[in-house]
Amino acid sequence: MPDENLDYAEQGTPIAGYEERGPYHCEDCIHRLDPKSDICTHPAVIADPELANRLVDGGVKINLEHGCCSYVNQGSEPILLILRHGETGLNKEKKFRSLRNVPLNDIGLQQAQDAAEFLKEYPIKKIVCSPLDRAFHTALFVEEACGAPVTKDAALLPWDLGNLAGKPREENKDVLQHHVDNSEEPLPGGESLDEFRKKQFAVFDKYIGEASADNLILLVAHTSTLTTLNQWIDDNYSGQPESDDEDVEPGGVCALYSDEDKDDFKLIPIWGQPKPADYGS
Repeated sequence: MPDENLDYAEQGTPIAGYEERGPYHCEDCIHRLDPKSDICTHPAVIADPELANRLVDGGVKINLEHGCCSYVNQGSEPILLILRHGETGLNKEKKFRSLRNVPLNDIGLQQAQDAAEFLKEYPIKKIVCSPLDRAFHTALFVEEACGAPVTKDAALLPWDLGNLAGKPREENKDVLQHHVDNSEEPLPGGESLDEFRKKQFAVFDKYIGEASADNLILLVAHTSTLTTLNQWIDDNYSGQPESDDEDVEPGGVCALYSDEDKDDFKLIPIWGQPKPADYGS
């Protein structure tokens, strides 16, 4: 939590002592709903446990001059948004989804609609989704809200878990862990984690290469996509797609920020309660 007694830099620059994490001034926050209000209603801010002592009726009490959190302007507009599809019956039952073409349930439909309402404030030029119905139907809500066209890309399909698809995660976690630890070994009836990563890294190279603040692209995909994108950014291959630990809840959104040369990236949850990514496998 920033110390209000510190001498802060000029508006629009990192707060002194917090350069690595942010934050930037709340006056510059790209998510602010009312620039004159000292109450922040952004859901990621409200869900941040570090800000629990600032919760008031309607949101989080903020200091417009000093800032209070990391969910603010990262120094540029995002170049890429990633929306996780809404909830399905298999999510609720804590079973592996993988390539099972399960539909959104009632909660998932509402999550998709809520995400679309949030995203309509962003100048999205292109929506690309996994061809599975849960991602495609989530994307259609955003298309209606934002007006950007939806295209399907099979490269955004989740990790093919083969015979594990549809089975309970808890009962089969040791099997999955074996194939995470031995990433070159394909799952029975499926693919290896190395194969999946290779495809995902190629799709990230493609769309991040096309994307910019003036050509904002939205990817609608799966939790394994987000986990692998974190690995691509951090050059860390220990994350576990299809784990219980997720960047955002179903229907959540992450924003990818980049420096001008696209050499340095940061992935920030901006909609849907953030959870820590799993790097302990």
